[in-house]
Amino acid sequence: MPLIIETVDDRNTQRLVQYSAEHGPEHDTSFLPGHGLSASPEEPAYLLLKDRQVVGAVALLRTPRYLSAHKGRFAIFHSVLNSTEAYTFLFEAIRPHVHDLRSVYLFLPEERRGTAAILTHLGFHIERYSFVLIQRDPSRQEVRFPEGFVVEPLSPTQQAGIKQYAHCINECFADLAGHTDLPPDDVRGWFDEANYLEDGICLLKWGEQAVGTLCVQREYGNNSGAEVSGLGIVSPFRGRGLGRMLLRYAGAFALRRGFLTVVLSVNAENESALGLYRSEGYELIDTVVCYALDCA
Repeated sequence: MPLIIETVDDRNTQRLVQYSAEHGPEHDTSFLPGHGLSASPEEPAYLLLKDRQVVGAVALLRTPRYLSAHKGRFAIFHSVLNSTEAYTFLFEAIRPHVHDLRSVYLFLPEERRGTAAILTHLGFHIERYSFVLIQRDPSRQEVRFPEGFVVEPLSPTQQAGIKQYAHCINECFADLAGHTDLPPDDVRGWFDEANYLEDGICLLKWGEQAVGTLCVQREYGNNSGAEVSGLGIVSPFRGRGLGRMLLRYAGAFALRRGFLTVVLSVNAENESALGLYRSEGYELIDTVVCYALDCA
């Protein structure tokens, strides 16, 4: 039977969500289409069908965060057929949505060499690498920040704090490869996600000034694991051990919530962060490759 492309709209979003949940984690769990998804120009999506069964899916994030950098990020680009034909069908379906972008990108585990070869055939190239690390025994040690520094968990109603968080994280990661500025609206959306943990989105404050950020959430597909992201300290406050304290705070928070492991990812070129994580007992478990396609 021939392969058929089907546009995702309000009638079939659940099929996309189901396929993404079943197969998306093979590539990347970061922005998989989930429950509550509605078809929109900000996330055009298509299904690949064979014998009326879904055998592939593609969805592209064109939200203000990415468009501000003239980029698009794939929420999913996957086919169980893992053939050049299947990925070509999906890519040609999404192609009309990239004409105004400089580039589009996605992440793929290094061991997915067959899929990597297909992406290369389609014109993608390796842009950068990231490492995934795990702490198998979260720290039980007491965390004490220097005098004047306080961790402030945020709630979805703290609009000023959410704006501070977005501003602070953008300052922390401004020089990191691949960073796109995080709008406050995106941070607000985190509170509605299935993996959100109450009090897990935090600011590190010195008086009224936000000097660091942290997010601890439930690891996708692993109810016994927590995931750390957005751990950063603004430049004037680095070199004081605050990042290490925030990392330990994250481990203690996860332990209090009953999680057995903590995972995080880091850009390969961020050697200082990688050294910190390893010194705190995190082990490298995976290498993830960012594949990008120039559109201009």
